[in-house]
Amino acid sequence: MDVDTASAIERLGERIDALEASLRSEFRAGLSESGEALHARFRAGLAESGEALHARFRAGLAESGGALRAEFRAGLAESGGALRAEFRAGLAESGEALRAEFRAGLAESGEALRAEFRAGLTGLRDELKDEILESRRHAQVLFESTRDHIRMIADAVALISARLDTRS
Repeated sequence: MDVDTASAIERLGERIDALEASLRSEFRAGLSESGEALHARFRAGLAESGEALHARFRAGLAESGGALRAEFRAGLAESGGALRAEFRAGLAESGEALRAEFRAGLAESGEALRAEFRAGLTGLRDELKDEILESRRHAQVLFESTRDHIRMIADAVALISARLDTRS
């Protein structure tokens, strides 16, 4: 493996790590926003229920006094339990939906990254093969050129040697 391929693989690993960190932060932010929204809706619903019950309580207290107090307390306990159960069920359902959505998104992103990585490697292999062939052709041209130069120098040396031999 040459340096360019190793460098490309290292950069791809860094990109995968960055994408994973980005997905995790987006998931956490989305989960936080959902929790805050559910919390706000719960508070608003609880406030509405509390206000309605408070108004009914005052009117009933004025009318029936002690009997209504007992009925109100029973109704409050019942609606509080129902609200708690409904909130827990809604929270569990939202949590499961968010988990499933995150898992699906993570699997999809993983597959997309794998496909992109494979395509990039295939492209790199093809480029590397082309570069090797081009380098080989260039080296052959240089070898032939050098061989021709050596032949010309050998001919010149032989000619000079022959002239020197004839003069002596």
